[in-house]
Amino acid sequence: MKDFLRLFAFVGLVSVSSCGDSNPPQLIIDSPSDGDVFTIGDTLRISGNVTDDMLIDSLIFFTDGLFSGSLNLATVSNLMDIDFFTELTIDSTVIMQNYRLEAKAYDNDENETTTTVDFSVR
Repeated sequence: MKDFLRLFAFVGLVSVSSCGDSNPPQLIIDSPSDGDVFTIGDTLRISGNVTDDMLIDSLIFFTDGLFSGSLNLATVSNLMDIDFFTELTIDSTVIMQNYRLEAKAYDNDENETTTTVDFSVR
């Protein structure tokens, strides 16, 4: 009986430790497109989709020197498939140069994926 209990405990331990998720979220940026060029007064639309086989824990965006932000997941009903959209006006304070939009998504098992898009303001 002791050996059976040891075997049961071992199988239980293996089952618990193998439940972790190693699949990162899938993240697609639909807008802006790589290579887009904007001018002062244009509207920069950021949109796309993030999906995961687990729950999505966070989605953050940043462009060095231009903006940073995150998605408010409290307003999302399906944390496994999220469409996102936001708009920013490119005003006269924006420096005319090349930018890289970087988006990072994390699931609730801390798997991460990063997607980038390069665009410019001229």
